Amino acid sequence: LMDDEVWTVRYAAANALRSFGQPGEKMLRAMAASDVSRSQRTASLILAEGPAT
Repeated sequence: LMDDEVWTVRYAAANALRSFGQPGEKMLRAMAASDVSRSQRTASLILAEGPAT
């Protein structure tokens, strides 16, 4: 995943969803449950980092 050339952009964009509060969290959970592997892995990683601070 981290060898992907756009990993940092994907991570930053997905992590920014947290700034939307509950709607962003819901979107991250939907991405984590999706069949798109890169989106799924990225969202799962961000959710595993714990709550937004």
